[in-house]
Amino acid sequence: MKKIICLIFISILFYSCKEDKIEFVQSKVMNNKFLLKDAPSKDSLIKNLIKDFLLKNLIKDFLLKNPSKYKNNRSTIFYKYTADTKYFIDHLPDPGGFSSYELEDVENQRLAVFDISKCETDTTKLIGEFYYYGINYNLLQIDTLIYKCN
Repeated sequence: MKKIICLIFISILFYSCKEDKIEFVQSKVMNNKFLLKDAPSKDSLIKNLIKDFLLKNLIKDFLLKNPSKYKNNRSTIFYKYTADTKYFIDHLPDPGGFSSYELEDVENQRLAVFDISKCETDTTKLIGEFYYYGINYNLLQIDTLIYKCN
């Protein structure tokens, strides 16, 4: 009997310590939209996760491999993964009719935007700015991740 109780206790302890894996889910129809699944509850952790993801994946791709891929769409937007936002993994925004469903409907689920634009003082140079809105959707901070305009 003691072995069974001990085994149950260990199983409960092991199960309760299991953390969900944080995942960036890219929209299949809008390649510049990402949903953050199983995000931590602290703004600072989410911000660092997104910045690390950008630096390891998108910025390296932009700078080294294929900058022309970003010619028309230089903004990358991150949302919380919720029942409302997961619709946009497989669907484009639906602006018309009785059942319209657009990204503006889930703006309060937006976590961050990474925007690549031309410098105002020298249009031959680019700047990559990171706008972090956070869990409560109020702009908390703007960081420059790539380049800087003089």
